Amino acid sequence: MGVGDGRDVIVLRAAAGTQGPYTYDGRAFIRIGNTTRRAKREEYERLLLARLHAQHRWETLPAEGWEVGDLDADEIRQTVVEAVATKRLSAMPSEAPETILRRLGLLVDGRLTQAAVVLFGKEPLPRYPQCAIRLARFRGLTKSEFDDNRQFHGHAFALLRHTEAFFDLHLPITSRIVPGRMRRRIDRSTPQRHCAKPL
Repeated sequence: MGVGDGRDVIVLRAAAGTQGPYTYDGRAFIRIGNTTRRAKREEYERLLLARLHAQHRWETLPAEGWEVGDLDADEIRQTVVEAVATKRLSAMPSEAPETILRRLGLLVDGRLTQAAVVLFGKEPLPRYPQCAIRLARFRGLTKSEFDDNRQFHGHAFALLRHTEAFFDLHLPITSRIVPGRMRRRIDRSTPQRHCAKPL
């Protein structure tokens, strides 16, 4: 574009990002801090494979037929509350679920990703069979008899809570309440004198 006095300015706009690799005039470059240098062949190949993998990962693909209303909105907000408390996220829990999901990269171009369903889907089965878990406590040293055997299904956070509850029920772990903390502090170093009893 012209700037007067017969002079022109060439404007080059590059897409922001850290994935790379970036090429110019048939050569590859990488950014390290605020400097740019030529990339070695193995670096170029590694970055290229990483970018292609990121674009085609299963969890980033659209979840066909799923809408935001099919997700657990309360779980989404609770996740944000905990992330903000640990300073891992700057989003506010009062934001709409769509805004939070977009900020987390789980809503892309108005479409939910597969990861969004696995993390927050209300009824992920049967389309997402990985959203199920089987927990068992065996009697003795063999797997022929069970003291407890349960199956749960739901999104990832629900499965995590079921698993923690199952472990709390059967594993002799002491814990204590610490003022100002949401979760109990688990003390695994204290010798245990009690064991879980058969149900």
